[in-house]
Amino acid sequence: MQIQTGDDETFLTVVPPYPGLKLRDGTLWLPHRYLVLLCIALSAIPWLFFIVTLRTLLIATTLVAVGLGLIVCSRVSR
Repeated sequence: MQIQTGDDETFLTVVPPYPGLKLRDGTLWLPHRYLVLLCIALSAIPWLFFIVTLRTLLIATTLVAVGLGLIVCSRVSR
């Protein structure tokens, strides 16, 4: 955090400790804004190339539910 003083006002500027992508101690640090932009871009891709019908959404939801159920079953049986 930096405090800048001007002629008329005092400004408080918040500077993030990692303004960009950093690799430190084997961990990748990146700001949340990059993740938000990535999620927005990925969510827009299906609507750019084809029309999603209700049937497609139901099939996708079923496949996600089955996949999550398999993950839970494999974790519980250990």
